[in-house]
Amino acid sequence: MDTAFGTALKRITDWFPNSDATVIGALLGHRDAVARYLAQVHEVTVAEVAEVLDALLGHREMTLPLAAE
Repeated sequence: MDTAFGTALKRITDWFPNSDATVIGALLGHRDAVARYLAQVHEVTVAEVAEVLDALLGHREMTLPLAAE
């Protein structure tokens, strides 16, 4: 697993404990999809999730590599 990918996945699943790491891993290259999924699981708005993702990952767009192939 790529280090940046693994770090991002751990940060997100630590912050959103009810999320499924497999789902997050599959969606991680698609920031909007991750935000929508987390918003549904945690019953918060997409904007709130996007704000947390920005804080956790330190940037506006998730440009992380997909899972190591």
